[in-house]
Amino acid sequence: MASLELTVSAFEKDEVTAAIATYNLASFSNVTVEHADVTAVDLASFEGLFLDPARRDNRNRIFRPEDFSPSFDFVLAAAKLKPTIVKLGPGHPHNQIPADAEAVWVSVDGDLVELGLYFGKVKR
Repeated sequence: MASLELTVSAFEKDEVTAAIATYNLASFSNVTVEHADVTAVDLASFEGLFLDPARRDNRNRIFRPEDFSPSFDFVLAAAKLKPTIVKLGPGHPHNQIPADAEAVWVSVDGDLVELGLYFGKVKR
């Protein structure tokens, strides 16, 4: 998104990950990274959202969407407010994909690696 010259605000709950993201994105003058919990951020000022909820806890996979961080309920509520893209694991339960979302699975060399959900104007 930054390479498309969009203004990007990133929020990361984990302090070390936020520091790494700040370093990795330092070449982009249009990006800010904040060590913050996105659930405490006022999302109203943003034109669109990209959410990538944490699906691991201390290196263990989290399979229950309600245990993601932020929770899948938060993600769905945010997606009702703005055009939103959500990055999830490819094994996300199909019955939890909302009818108003476009679901796109990504495959690399025949292996499913990611599921993207698109809401609002970013949905085809």
